[in-house]
Amino acid sequence: MQKALTRQQRDAIPGMVMYVLANRGRTVDELGTDLAGDRAQMGLRSRRIWHTKAGLDAMVAEEMRLPPSLHGPDRKSNDLRRATVREIIKMRGRGELIDWRKSRRINVFRLSDPRRRADRPAATGAQGAPEAAVEGTDAGMRRLFMSIISKSKKDNTYKFALGKTLLDYCKANAPDGAARDIPYDYLAGEFLKHYWHQRFRFRMKQDFHTKKQPVVITILEKVFGDRPPVRYEDIPNGKLKSAREQILSSVFGHSTGTGMVVSKFQETNDGVTGGNGLFYDYDDDRRTITLRPEAHSFFRRNNHLLTQALLAEWVLYLEKANHGLPLLASKIMSKEKKRGPLTKYRNMFYERERACFYCLNSFNRSGMHVDHFIPFSYIYDDDAWNLVLSCAECNLKKSDSLPPVKPYFGELVVRNESYAENMSEMRVSLLQLSARGKNTWKKEMRHHYDVCSEYGFDRWRYARPATTPKAA
Repeated sequence: MQKALTRQQRDAIPGMVMYVLANRGRTVDELGTDLAGDRAQMGLRSRRIWHTKAGLDAMVAEEMRLPPSLHGPDRKSNDLRRATVREIIKMRGRGELIDWRKSRRINVFRLSDPRRRADRPAATGAQGAPEAAVEGTDAGMRRLFMSIISKSKKDNTYKFALGKTLLDYCKANAPDGAARDIPYDYLAGEFLKHYWHQRFRFRMKQDFHTKKQPVVITILEKVFGDRPPVRYEDIPNGKLKSAREQILSSVFGHSTGTGMVVSKFQETNDGVTGGNGLFYDYDDDRRTITLRPEAHSFFRRNNHLLTQALLAEWVLYLEKANHGLPLLASKIMSKEKKRGPLTKYRNMFYERERACFYCLNSFNRSGMHVDHFIPFSYIYDDDAWNLVLSCAECNLKKSDSLPPVKPYFGELVVRNESYAENMSEMRVSLLQLSARGKNTWKKEMRHHYDVCSEYGFDRWRYARPATTPKAA
C-alpha cells in the first residue's frame, strides 16, 4: 500500500493539474449544482470546463493511475489533496483560475481562458516510474518504449507482435488530435498475419518452452492443419474468420483470463505498472484499446526508428529460440519476400546440364525450372549453391519440401565443386557460404540441410526411377 506520493509523482502534479483543467471537466449540470450564475458565466454553463476540488483530485488520480490509498474516501494519505491545493492557490494568485460568481465558497472553478489546452504529461504509476514516464516528451516515450521491448519480461513474442501492430497502424493512419479506438478484432487479424507467416512459411519457434507453445500457434495448427495454403492471400474466408475469432477469444480475451498481452504490454521491469498507461488505455468489455493522441503522434513521427529497434529486439529473441535459422530479420521484416529473377542461372546451368537434377529426365529450354534444393522459405535467398534445374513435374511435386539426403545431397556437393572451377558466380556463392573458415562450405551446406529438417520442413518422399531416363 502506497502511503505517500513519490518525489516523481509530486513533481508531476503541476503539469497534470493543468492538463486536467484544460482538457477534462464537466458541465455545471453534470456537476449537479443548481447555481443561478451571473450574466458573464451563463454562456459557459454547457461547456465541459468546470471542476470541483474533489472532481479535480479524482481526475488527476485517474490520469496518474494512483492507488486508492492516495485518493478517494478510503485514502490513507492526504498528500494528493494537499499537493493539488497548493497548485490551485498558485494558479489563483497568477490569475489563471476563475471561480463561479467569484465566490470560492461554492468551490466550482475553471481556467480563465476556457479555450486553453495543455499537453498531457506522462502518468506515473503507483510504484513510481522511470524518468522516461515523467517527462512526457518524445525522448521520454522513446525510452519507455525501448524498455518495454528490450527489458520487460516476455514469455513469448506477443509483445513484439503487438508493438509492431501499433506501429503499423500509426504509420497507416494519420493522427487527428483525438484518441483512437482500435478494436481487439483488428489486433487479432494482425496477429494472424504475423504468426501465419512465421509458423507456416518459416517454422519459427516463438518461445523457449519444450512442452507447450503460444496459444496463437496452437490455434493456427488446429485451423490450418499440416497443409496450409502456399500464400496467405489464398486462405479460404471461412478458415480466416475461424482463426481470427479464436485468436480474438484466446489471446485478446478478458485481461483477468487468457488475454494478457494488452494489459501487460505497457509493463516494464523499471517500475511502471501495466494496464492503462502512457501509450493507450484498454477496455476488455468493449474489446478496444484507446490510443492516446500524443502516443499516436509519437509512433508516427518516430515510426522508422522504433520499427527498426523493435525488429532488432525481436530478432535477438528469436535467434535464441531458433538456433541456426538463417536470415531471421529478413523473414520478419518481409512477410512475402519476392524471389529474385533466376534467368541468369537458368542460362548458365543449362549450358552445363540438360537433365532434371531429381529424375534425370532430359528437357529442352522451355521445359526447365530453377528450384531451390533447400526450400526458399527456409534459406530465404537465391544463392547459386542451392539452385538446381528440374523438370516441371518434379518442381511442382517437390514444392516447399526437402529432398532426401541420399543420393541428392551428395550429388549437389559434387556438382557445386565442379561448377566452381569455371563459374565465377558459384565460386563467390561458396566463398560467402564459407563464413566460418576457408573451404567450410560443405559443412555449412549440411548444417543448413540438417537445421531445415529439424524445423519440420516436409521430406519429399521421392525415389529416383531405376529405369533409363527419357530424352526430351
